Amino acid sequence: MSVASVFINKAIFKVYNFRYPFTLVLGQTIFTLMLLITMRNLRLIRTSKFQFSVFKRLVLSPKAIMSSREHGSANV
Repeated sequence: MSVASVFINKAIFKVYNFRYPFTLVLGQTIFTLMLLITMRNLRLIRTSKFQFSVFKRLVLSPKAIMSSREHGSANV
């Protein structure tokens, strides 16, 4: 699936001359989230409940932010 996403993104950028990568990734993320929520509600998959404390520790912690900057992903 991720390989297909790369080729779809390349096509969108090249064929349609789309110049807003953040918007594209945001749309894909929202679509994926909605698909997962729908699948969970239909009981096609099981997931644990969302825990903001875990999200905060993994994504919003200064350590995670500094780590992403060291690896250059903050400049993308």
